Amino acid sequence: MFNSYPDFGRQDRGMLHFVMLSKVKHLISSKNEALSV
Repeated sequence: MFNSYPDFGRQDRGMLHFVMLSKVKHLISSKNEALSV
């Protein structure tokens, strides 16, 4: 889909990676809270 816009595709993938990373961090922190309780 972003083949004609390689720069935009790279930027989009970076954002996706950032969003997934923050979601994973949130999941881990909530799991740690559940474990500590």
